[in-house]
This record gives sequence, structure tokens and C-alpha cells, in this order.
Amino acid sequence: MIEGYKYYLADTPHPGRTVPVDHDPASFAETMHYDTEMILRSEADLQAHFGERWQRELNRTYTALLDPDRLVVGIGSGYGEHEFLLHRCGYRVIASDIVPGLGKAFSRLDPSFRFIRIDAFRDDYAERMKQNQIDVDAFDILITGLLFYFDDAKAHDLLVRIHDNLGLNSHLVLTLRYRDGLIPRFADAMAGFETKIMAAVRRRGIVRKHHGYRRSAKDIEILTNKAGFRTVSKTQAMFGYEMTRSFLLGQPHLVKAACKIDQRLPLFHSAVVFDLIKG
Repeated sequence: MIEGYKYYLADTPHPGRTVPVDHDPASFAETMHYDTEMILRSEADLQAHFGERWQRELNRTYTALLDPDRLVVGIGSGYGEHEFLLHRCGYRVIASDIVPGLGKAFSRLDPSFRFIRIDAFRDDYAERMKQNQIDVDAFDILITGLLFYFDDAKAHDLLVRIHDNLGLNSHLVLTLRYRDGLIPRFADAMAGFETKIMAAVRRRGIVRKHHGYRRSAKDIEILTNKAGFRTVSKTQAMFGYEMTRSFLLGQPHLVKAACKIDQRLPLFHSAVVFDLIKG
């Protein structure tokens, strides 16, 4: 595990400063620019906000791993876009998050899509669903990116909590979305270098934001094994995405080439999706 950073130009030419990782859901929501009043009103809105290639790649991976006949509960869903795409494919799926108001986004497109509030660390998940008039039988859990936000100690606590909430034959589909590796580290360094150049040209300061924690697939396996899970499978996704973290590396022709290379030799991908069961 390593700390991952993003770089921004400051509004003033003050010396560079480092901003710590978000300390609560409200600050994380601000960093992610969540709009609690956003309501998608058309298919065009859906494509504009959630129609990117990497989102389609993840959706294909989730549909291959999850059972459409079992209830799927998304934890830390954000807007719930991945769960909504599964819902449209006929899956029994519920999105959840601790940030209030995010569930409005898809209410106009499909009022039958369910979004509830779950505190992943504190709540009894089945009880929260019962409180929201949702019939609960066995269910699987989907995490589409939440884990990068937490250091190893908090990530372990979260995985143990999820383990305690899952039934014996239930699955956790866990997405590593902030992957560690040589290429991701190089892309981050390039992004920092490019920001320094822009700051010098525009005579601005630099904000170095602690975005979260990068982990390798091996790091995730160690964490999940300690929490009592066993890995069934691993699937790469978000091909070429690490290139987009840098302006120079993220040029369309370079990203396209990286995607092709990733199909044979996974180097530039950002995500690994784990299918896990209780060990």
C-alpha cells in the first residue's frame, strides 16, 4: 500500500501545500464533486454522465460475476451508477451510501431502482434493508471502489464488518480501483511534473491532495485473507485508464495503444475485480 496523490493549481501563488485525505463522508463528497440534487432525465443524460468506456467494462465484469437471481447490495455506491446499470440488465440490486441525497440521481429514469442509506462500518445490513421494506434473503455484496479511501487498518475493519454481514455461501465482489504498480506510479509522477510546469507558467501555487491509498492485487489478497475471505477469481478492467491521469500520457492515441497492450500484457489497467467468498 502506498499513498496516492492528485495535483491541482491553487487560486493564489502561495507556496505548495499538501491536503490530507478526506476525514469524513461530507469532505469526501465535496472532493468527488457529488451533486445531491442531480436527477438524470433522459438517456442522453445517462450517457453523458455514466457512459464512459471504463464504466461499460466494469459493468460487463460485474454481470459475468454476479448471479441475477440473488439479491446484490452495493456498499459505498456513490450515485449508484454501476448498480443502476445492473438493475437495467435484470439484476436484483440495491445501491447504498452514507452520503445523504445521492439516491435521487436515477429516480426519474426508473423509480423502481432502490437506493438506501447504509453505514458500512456500523449497520446491520439486513436490518437496514428490512427497515426500508426490502425483503431480505441471502444476498451478495458489491463494492465498486470504496476501499481505496481507507488505510490498511480501516480497510481491515470494513472487510471484517462485511464478512460478518454475509451469509455462508454469499459472495463479495470487490473492485480495486486505485491500483499500485510501476505504470500507475509513473503516471502520478508525470501528473505532478505537469502541474509544476503549469504552476510556474501561471505563477500559481500547487495543491497536493492525498486522494487515497494505492494497492496491488497482492495487497488486496492479503487484506481479504486476513478478514476471512478466499479469492475465487480476479478480472482486470479499466484498460489503459492509468494513462489518463497525466495530460501527456492521456492523449487519445496513447490511451488506445495502451488498451490494446493491456489485452495481452496488463500494465496500464486501473482496476482488478475480485470475486470473494468466506474462507
